[in-house]
Amino acid sequence: MRILSLATLLFVLITHSISAQDAPLEMIPGSASLVIRLQAPETTVAELAAFINKVQPGLGDLAKGQLPAALGLGLSNPTLAGVDQTQD
Repeated sequence: MRILSLATLLFVLITHSISAQDAPLEMIPGSASLVIRLQAPETTVAELAAFINKVQPGLGDLAKGQLPAALGLGLSNPTLAGVDQTQD
């Protein structure tokens, strides 16, 4: 019985991810007010920190340390667990 349950769970997870790749917009709930696609968070944070450093020298390094935590809080995932920060 456990093997059948595990096989069913794996099947559902695999087919769910396949359907998400086929129609990603269907994965966004209708109640979402805003959707932001953040490409490669590590790169984006580094570029944003460099921009901040040009505007206010010295502040970019501080921002670079704080931006990932702020991003995590915005996603309701403070540690960004399970998020591949090197890719889209």
